[in-house]
Amino acid sequence: MKNRKFGGKNAVCKSKFNKFALGAVLVSSIISSACANGLFIGADGEYNFNSKYNFKYKLIENGININTLSDNYKDSSFGIGLKFGYDFDLWRIYTKFNAVLGAKDKQQFYAATETQEYKWDTYNLIVGGDWTPKFNLAGLDFKGILGAFAGVSNIVLEDNFQHPSGFNNLKTNYGGFIYGAKIGGIYEIDQNNEIEFGFKIDQTNFDQNQENTATIGIIRQETKHKITNMGVFVGYNYKF
Repeated sequence: MKNRKFGGKNAVCKSKFNKFALGAVLVSSIISSACANGLFIGADGEYNFNSKYNFKYKLIENGININTLSDNYKDSSFGIGLKFGYDFDLWRIYTKFNAVLGAKDKQQFYAATETQEYKWDTYNLIVGGDWTPKFNLAGLDFKGILGAFAGVSNIVLEDNFQHPSGFNNLKTNYGGFIYGAKIGGIYEIDQNNEIEFGFKIDQTNFDQNQENTATIGIIRQETKHKITNMGVFVGYNYKF
């Protein structure tokens, strides 16, 4: 009798566990399915027809600015990126890694006896959000894009300086912060595939400060680097 009673209790526990496991699997499946319906991955490319590099240099001695230098360089650049996000239908959020490459410019000084050339590439990790209202145009389904993004950035800056006595080349890395905005559209090919395109602008800021103690007091060097990109983009997204 005891064995029969023990066996019956074990069967009840086993039955409850099986129901709990089945329920957990169903709930997990429902949640995964709901989440997957909005998940997307994508890749895009950009062409910046206006990529500007600006730096400002200040030399401060005992709190007094004794020298200021500022200059601008301009070129075009191109970028490639990969992103992962979630589409809530009327808006979406995403994280993205992209690289913006190929910009360089040079200037000549002192009757063309000295040449200063800068090359700048940036690598960005950003988080963004877009408002994506739906509309129909000529029987085709589109979404609009109005969004903003921000994140961290790393610049690889190459400084080439040529003068009558020789040639100097210096390559440095700086960490900074990027933010920007974009406007455009999304063409929905079907429920899983879409193409997006539009116009974007962003700005990246990098600061480099150095303070030295000299015999005449405290000397502080402040250098502010700024990169501004303005261009167009096109990309493809796959929606799960």
